[in-house]
Amino acid sequence: MNRARPWRGMTGAGLHILDAFVNLVGPVAEVDARLFVQKSAPDPRDAIAALVQFKSGATGLLATVRAAPSYWRVHVFGTRGWAEARDEVMLTLARNGEKPQQQVLPQVDSLAVLLEAFAESVETGRHFRSQHRKCWRSSAPSKRLFARRSEGRPVRCS
Repeated sequence: MNRARPWRGMTGAGLHILDAFVNLVGPVAEVDARLFVQKSAPDPRDAIAALVQFKSGATGLLATVRAAPSYWRVHVFGTRGWAEARDEVMLTLARNGEKPQQQVLPQVDSLAVLLEAFAESVETGRHFRSQHRKCWRSSAPSKRLFARRSEGRPVRCS
């Protein structure tokens, strides 16, 4: 395993998706992953997939492939329907028994929003609501997962 880049393609966007899942459904309980490396850097070609179980009982599947133009989507399934985002502004919602509805959301520069909130906290003295603690809740299991994935079994995170 490459110690400098143990997460391979998961670092590009996968960890951000894991952070989003942690914010939606809570801390990770267990993860299991597989990595296939076709070509190392420069210009790496690899694929990684992780099955994730959250302490809330929710489950998730994360996968990244670094061999094609950038593509991402998040698809969430529930007992009353599903939601899918294929980019930063298009959201499709499908409730049971209804036709899927697409919504176009306003484009948001998330880094600018974060910087504006930080600047406001400096000017006003109000607490800056950083997500670093929540991010750590997902990065700690990620570190254990990708450091120990060679064991060939799921890794408990609790």
